[in-house]
Amino acid sequence: MNMIEQFHIEQKLGDGSQGKIYLARDTRLNRKVAIKSLHSNLIEDPINKQRFEEEAKLLAQLHHPSIVILYDYIVTDTLHLILEYLDGIPLDRYIKSISGPIQELRAVNLFIKILKAVEYAHQKGIIHRDLKPGNIMIDKNDNVKIIDFGIGKNIENNPALTHIDSNMPGGTPKYMTPEHVKGLELTPQSDIYSLGVTLWEMVTGASLYDDLNKGGGVLQMYGAIEKEPLPNVSDYYKHVSPRINDIIQKATAKNPKNRYSSCSSFIRNLEDFKKDETEILGWEEPERQNKIELKILNQKDSCILVNNKGFIGSELIYYAFPGEKIKVTIIKQGFQKYFKQFISNKQEKIYVTLIKNNYFLYERIIWLILFLTILSFIFIYFYLYF
Repeated sequence: MNMIEQFHIEQKLGDGSQGKIYLARDTRLNRKVAIKSLHSNLIEDPINKQRFEEEAKLLAQLHHPSIVILYDYIVTDTLHLILEYLDGIPLDRYIKSISGPIQELRAVNLFIKILKAVEYAHQKGIIHRDLKPGNIMIDKNDNVKIIDFGIGKNIENNPALTHIDSNMPGGTPKYMTPEHVKGLELTPQSDIYSLGVTLWEMVTGASLYDDLNKGGGVLQMYGAIEKEPLPNVSDYYKHVSPRINDIIQKATAKNPKNRYSSCSSFIRNLEDFKKDETEILGWEEPERQNKIELKILNQKDSCILVNNKGFIGSELIYYAFPGEKIKVTIIKQGFQKYFKQFISNKQEKIYVTLIKNNYFLYERIIWLILFLTILSFIFIYFYLYF
């Protein structure tokens, strides 16, 4: 790779159809950066070149804590974006890593951060057009960053650019909007739709249209996007609040006019939900309390009891007052129960691996043998005397 002398390439982070992403060290400023480079064989392709240049122009206008920072735009034998290096993982990989949904209130807190960043971009006249979990980074402190404005557009500077070339539509099919599929104009409400799909996946832990995706049924998927509402979240994960389902259904209405008018109105609905839920649970604001992170490794749908408050899922963020006595019990049928008591004097992370309870298995085997034995005696009795 022919690269500017000041950057030392450490490793390749990704490789896509448009370009490659590298982790590098800026030797002049002594900091890590991410370098997104257009494939050299695409430098003469006008569409890919325009998208790369457009992404640089858009990012240069955006200065928000939840949007990736553009440091520089450099031309050599190809085009390079010098970007902020993000020490985290994409949201889609994170959801897969926990093998289940993100706990509801935590998902809402994360999602509000995402919405605030998108609202900021919309106020600048910029629509992303490819919002999805894969383009949202999350770090260990629950900070989020929106990345990849490769097909984003500034609708104020050029309203005609709200359509995506039908020959190279860009985006990921299952996050596309009905108007995107139909080749109609894309608006801020298009981003809101894609965000609604993203929230659906966060609170269910499932992958939308997965059966159609695996079967290669892209046309069937487009048909579902155009005509069918998103499945109710309770069909995939019954413990999600019906209010969250209603919020998602509004965000993903087929007619853009029926969606939230802005990210701000989307945020207000989620803030109201969050306020009501925290009052029900008796939680105070997190800033006044210690943060307890509970994570059950590779065990979906376990029951978590914290100070007699029950939760279902594979992870939970719980807030406790300093000095508060905490009692954590995690139960899953067929596994040994996890139990811990401690005093909340600092932030804690509790990672639990539940171990298969062989006694539970043996007990079922014994009951099966006993049942078969009784059944045998009954059969022999009827065989001999009737």
